Order: sequence, then structure tokens, then C-alpha cells
Amino acid sequence: MPDNRKTIDGAVGEGWKGAWLVQAAQPNPNSNPSPKGQLLSIRKRDAVGGTGSGWGALNKAIKALATFCSLGQMPLFIPVEIIIHILSYLREQPQPIRQNTLYSCCLVSRLWYSAALPLLYEKPYITGANFDGFTRAVCPSVQAYAPRGDLGRFVRRLDFSKLVHSLTTSLTTRYLGELKTNVEVFIAPASGFSAINLVTLSKCKKLRSIDLLHVIRKIEFEAIKKALQHLDNLRRLRLPRRTNITMVASHLSWPPNLRTLEISGTLDRTTILTFDWPPKLSSLTLAGKALKDPALIPAVLNNSYLRTHLKSLRIPYETHYTPQHAELLLHSIPNLHYLSIQGDLAKPPFFHTLASLPWPLPLEILAFEQSQGFPDFSKEDFLHALDGGLRNLRLLGLHESHPSKLRIVSDDELDELLRRNAQRAGHSLDKIESGDIPVGVYHFG
Repeated sequence: MPDNRKTIDGAVGEGWKGAWLVQAAQPNPNSNPSPKGQLLSIRKRDAVGGTGSGWGALNKAIKALATFCSLGQMPLFIPVEIIIHILSYLREQPQPIRQNTLYSCCLVSRLWYSAALPLLYEKPYITGANFDGFTRAVCPSVQAYAPRGDLGRFVRRLDFSKLVHSLTTSLTTRYLGELKTNVEVFIAPASGFSAINLVTLSKCKKLRSIDLLHVIRKIEFEAIKKALQHLDNLRRLRLPRRTNITMVASHLSWPPNLRTLEISGTLDRTTILTFDWPPKLSSLTLAGKALKDPALIPAVLNNSYLRTHLKSLRIPYETHYTPQHAELLLHSIPNLHYLSIQGDLAKPPFFHTLASLPWPLPLEILAFEQSQGFPDFSKEDFLHALDGGLRNLRLLGLHESHPSKLRIVSDDELDELLRRNAQRAGHSLDKIESGDIPVGVYHFG
């Protein structure tokens, strides 16, 4: 009997890259009958064959199987457990490719349809090209005829970030009202969201993550805090760029389990001294205009609660800071496990400060983000820092705009130093080599 696992793994190993246009359509009437309802159908646009690892063989095999069934042939029976196992390979794939393949799965047979349909709508890839069709399928108007069987119940992630002018505030309200029972992640569009929508958003009790970063209309901080205060499952919140924090609003409570917060609007220096931070906050991003005045760094980070509880801090490049500001961060937040700052602060003085610390920081991950300049440090600078304050460091992140050829020290040299450092910190060599404990240089965009 053939080894199914090897067959599937072999299919997954072949390459395929492509861009897809998604539209709403009925199931193919010539295919093996599927339950009546609208699906997300895909026509290929600009598909390119790839080499190396990818999804070509699996995608082609499923398409071939769907074609086989559409010709009236008797489909091969596959136990539902095997189908679910095949579909599990698609969960972490890029959304356009994943959506295309899942649609093909729905055309194979009733059994494949029932297994693939929930995944097809779980985290839909929504663009301006497929938005109208998706609306008819998931959130039709009262007058619209849409035989669908409540497809909205499958939606867990509602991402409107790729829509420019497709949404209005009333349509956003309708979406949130229709999907409020099960939606867990909401990413707001640039337009089509305002303070009016906060009322409906507050009724989505299963929300774990809310991203309002790109909202164009100004929404007051107090209004957001008031609307979200009873979302007990909320873990992550990105505030709009135009939401400034000019009042403490301590009379309003934060969502009780909020752990990750991103602020991009202006911070008022006098307000921030007495600011009421979320009680379980462990990860903070200060972007945009939040630290436009570098004097705000001590005002924010000398807060006694943040000094004790904050584990992750990200300050992406927005305003040019000096090495002195980076050194100030090291003294202000002694309990960080993750720190991300602009790349051109990675100069010898920064590492000299780290080397001179009398105790090792718990910092395990240090990342250098996009900046006007480039990281400029030697192998010796980094080694001395590892012997000082960076004894627990195991990962160094470098933005893709910082190519290795423009740096004095290579990725290979940094990898070796970080490997030794991780072993010295007590991490098992077997777990390091197996990848169970990530160690070394990583690049991000």
C-alpha cells in the first residue's frame, strides 16, 4: 500500500507562485453536486510556475481531481480524516494561493466541499475585485436573493485592509452585525470606519485582535476605550494614527486581558506621566507621532508599571533619534525580552553601553528596523556586548534594507556568536540544532 504521507509531502514540496482574482459564483453545475450556496471562485491571473518549495503539485492535483469529477467520472473515495489532513497543509500559506486551492477542493465532491468550505471562509482574502461577490455571499442585503446557508458563521478573520473606497460606515456596521457571533480578528479599512462603528464593534464579544491603524477619520481615544472596555477576549489593539492621547480617561477601564498595544498618535507629556496603562500589558509599540519629542522616552518608560511588567518594546523608525536615546531605553526598561529600534542606532557607543552594564539583561531578541542609515558595528563590539548586558541574547533581527554587504560583520559570524551565547545561557545544543530554540540572525521586511 502506498505511503499517503510521503505522497502528500512530495506534492507539497513542488513549486507554485501566483496571484489570484477572487469572485463570487455558484458551484459548477457539471461537477459532483455540492450543497447549494455561493462560493468564492477564482480565476487565475498572472500565475507563474515556481521552483523550489511551494504548492504547485498539490494545487494541480486538486484541480485535476475537480476536473475529473466535472466530467461525470466516479470520484475516488477518500476518508474524511485524510482530506482534513491534506487541507491542514494550507493553513499557513499565503491567502490568495490558499483561497484558490480551497475553492478547487470544494468542487471535487460533497465530502470535499463539507471539509473545505469552513476553511475557505475562515479568513477570506478580500480585495476590491472580489468584494461585491463576497458581500453577496456573506452579508447580502435584505432584498438580495442569496442561497448560502449562513456562510458568515465560518468567518473568523475579517480583514478590510486592502479595500480603498469599497466600504461605507453603514456597510461596515452591517458586516460587524452579521458576523459578530464568531469573528475573532478585525482589521479596519482606511475609509468606511468611524466612531459610529464602535457601537457594533463592541458587540463582537469573541474579538481577540482589533487593528484600527489605517482609519482615516479621527476617533477620540476616550470613545475607543469606552467601546472596547467589556471585550474580555481582546488581547491586541492597534490605535488609529489620528487618535491622540491627551487625557488619562482613568474613569474608563481597559479590556481586562489586553496584552499588546500600539500607539501611533501624539502623546501629551503631562498626560502620559499619570497615564493608566492596561493592567496586563506586556507588549508596547510606540510608532508614528507617539515619540515625536524624544523627551517623552523617559516620561513613558520611567512609569513604574511599565518598568516592571513590559516584556516587549518596539519603536519603529519615524523620527530620527540619537544613540543617547537608545542607551536611555536600556536603562529605562530593565525587564525586556524583546527590543526593536531603528537600525542606525546600532553604533559602537550603543554596544559599549551594553558591554558596561553590571548585570545581564533578560533581553533575548534584539531587532534593528528600517532607518536612514545602516547598522555600523564590528564583531568585537558585538562580542563585548554579549559578554556584558547581552548574555541572554539568542536572536538578532535585521531589516531587509540592511544588506550584509554594507555591514562590517557578516551574518555567519553573528550566527556563530549567537549560538555560543545561547549555549552559555543554558540552552540545549540539541534543541538549538533542531530549531526548537531559534538562534541566530533573521531578516524581516
